[in-house]
Amino acid sequence: MRYEGTTGLSEDQLCWLAERISEVIQWDPKNTLSVFMALVVTLESYRTNLTQKQLAAFRNTSQSTISRVLRRTEPALAEVMDGIHAPFEELHRRVSMAYTSPQETVVTRRCCTRESTDATESACS
Repeated sequence: MRYEGTTGLSEDQLCWLAERISEVIQWDPKNTLSVFMALVVTLESYRTNLTQKQLAAFRNTSQSTISRVLRRTEPALAEVMDGIHAPFEELHRRVSMAYTSPQETVVTRRCCTRESTDATESACS
């Protein structure tokens, strides 16, 4: 719960992703931030659009450390995510998409593919 508001992921999801990232890159234990915290900072930067200087202040570190963390973590996160999502073509005819609106409410939309013959199903509802 602690990081869910700033990253959008539960602590279990963050731990799982941090483990996958650890398999992709070697992380020196002497680094200022752990792999877990590097992931948290990376996701916070995506979700909050804070500057590196602001992120550094929240983590009691320097902007240059945040810059190095992002530069190192982003490609590893992309590689991990690339391996776990299904390409669009492999999705079923109907896909439920959930996203968080600016008001922090989860909105679900049911989308259909172009192959749908029913006019009412040809667009997202």
